[in-house]
Amino acid sequence: MPTARLWRYACGGINTAADLIKAILAGADVGMVVSAIYRHGVDVIRSLLDGLIAYMEHHHFASLGELESARLTCPELDRRREDYIHALAQKVPGGQTRTDQDPHGDRWGHPNNHPK
Repeated sequence: MPTARLWRYACGGINTAADLIKAILAGADVGMVVSAIYRHGVDVIRSLLDGLIAYMEHHHFASLGELESARLTCPELDRRREDYIHALAQKVPGGQTRTDQDPHGDRWGHPNNHPK
């Protein structure tokens, strides 16, 4: 049975080709650039693509697939990233530890502003 491909999106903070390249090398499959377009106009797309192409040519990548294969993978970093995400999900205001029964916020520790 074929497996579904899960896409990873990077959003927020992508304004330059360097930002886009960092997002791709960090694991993003897609860079969301709508905010950059609003701020800088549609010409920013050409700037992003030109910078990405220049980077790929400089580092001898013939395709995005080759660039993606240059991503660093390290089980220890993956474990540390998962631990960090888990810790953030457990944090609530006041330095308390979140429990499943805690009604004071969502699962990420944001205050619950919606009265029942």
